[in-house]
Amino acid sequence: MNHLFATYIMPRKKNFKEVEVLQKAILLFWEKGFNATSMDDLVTTLGINRASMYDTFGSKEGLFTKAFEQYKAQEKESMIQFFRQQSGVKDGLYRLFEREVDEALSSTAAKGCFVVNTTTELLPGNEVQKTAVLAYQNEIEELFSEFIDWGKSRNEVPGDKNTAALSRLFYLLYSGLQVLVKSNPNKEILMPAIAVSLTALD
Repeated sequence: MNHLFATYIMPRKKNFKEVEVLQKAILLFWEKGFNATSMDDLVTTLGINRASMYDTFGSKEGLFTKAFEQYKAQEKESMIQFFRQQSGVKDGLYRLFEREVDEALSSTAAKGCFVVNTTTELLPGNEVQKTAVLAYQNEIEELFSEFIDWGKSRNEVPGDKNTAALSRLFYLLYSGLQVLVKSNPNKEILMPAIAVSLTALD
């Protein structure tokens, strides 16, 4: 069943204060990384004391895990809404990758992608975050698969194309762009490469 264009049921709403705290934690961990973020950094940035932090999240890693889950949910919902607004698969994917490049280039901090940063910092070695990263990868690849299959149903994509392989290719491109933009922030170089990658849909 294709869920991409069905009603998306959002996760249970969190307490507003918790959502606010996790959003601040996302930005801090994203900027500094897990290891370089101290408890003093968290107390100062989040505006809660150590006792409250431990009582609510259990540990620094517990807080990171919840913040990471919130970030992934936001990214997934953003992609779902983006795909729903597209009129074609190939143009839609091009616009998605262009959006990622533009957002990365507009960020003065050049933080890259939180998921990619977590992968390079904590994996291998952290089984909890490895599980979280793999779950996110599977979810995003599934969205790509549903979008491609939608294109097949409209005869935009040949029916004999390997949907799983294409989805993995586009996830690699989606993640890799965030790394390339940090090292070589040149849209004029990146976009032609994206266009070539999309010929895999022909």
